[in-house]
Amino acid sequence: MHYSLKRLLTICSFLILISCSPSYYEGLPNSEPLVIVTNSFDESISFIHGSEHELLTTWNLDHPVSGTLLLDQNNLLTYSSIHSKLYLYDLHSGKEVQSFSVSSGVDDLLLLNNKLYLTQREDNELVILSLKGEILDRVKVGYSPQYLYHHENALYVLNYEDTTISVIDLTTNQVTTTLPSIDRATDMLIVNDSLAWIGGHGRGADITNHIEIVDLNRQEKTGQLFAPTMPVAFLKQDNSILVLSHGSNQLREINAETNEIEAIVDTVANPFTMAALDDFLFVAGYDSNSVEIVDLNTLTSQKRINVGEGPLDLTIREEVN
Repeated sequence: MHYSLKRLLTICSFLILISCSPSYYEGLPNSEPLVIVTNSFDESISFIHGSEHELLTTWNLDHPVSGTLLLDQNNLLTYSSIHSKLYLYDLHSGKEVQSFSVSSGVDDLLLLNNKLYLTQREDNELVILSLKGEILDRVKVGYSPQYLYHHENALYVLNYEDTTISVIDLTTNQVTTTLPSIDRATDMLIVNDSLAWIGGHGRGADITNHIEIVDLNRQEKTGQLFAPTMPVAFLKQDNSILVLSHGSNQLREINAETNEIEAIVDTVANPFTMAALDDFLFVAGYDSNSVEIVDLNTLTSQKRINVGEGPLDLTIREEVN
């Protein structure tokens, strides 16, 4: 009787110990190129070899995740729009090495000058953290800030619900300008010294079919480019700009100087994001649970790789020589 009770207590103690221990996952090679895929629906991260184009492994996490950020070649930070905790993982060992809490969920996260810049829409703030998770500054911006775009010494905060973009000087952490935007903007790209493109979803039945062009000097809208439906992501590639429209499942190549459409190709179902590595483009299909690999020179599909459910974010790790 005493032996059984002692054994039961030992088992319970062990279960408590492992439940409180950091998580471990399959480790990744140190120097190989990676495409890191955040699967938001099933709370997992898939790792694709960046040059061999094969799925290496998938980590099934025990917490929500909507994006990742590399602090260096080996340390990966995860964040979530619905979870107020950030987790740091060592890629080579697969070990969770640190976690820290913030006041609410995080929609976007950038590493600039050894500081973390994150959007918190519940508080209408941009929050600046040290790499240890200490709050360095808070900047009030527009309503429901979600997405970030960095250019030179400025950080552009796309306020999702109030059709504005808050421009922050990275030296002073002050909002210096407010630019006009569109309903539920998701991405922007500064095309030249004076013009920016803005894309997004639109609101309700009034979906966005155009890229909005904004004059940065005059701080006003100056035109539109037709790119249906819902142009949500941009990527500059040589003299062209790639535009991903997730409502029509299409990828467009637009000449950066003439604004002429040079190509339109179909892609994965409900694509939200894309990223380039070497001569290939990786497109995440939220509804297809796959990543499509596209040859950047020909815009032809080379392969589709099945990942977790709801791939929403891509992070690139280049090869280390």
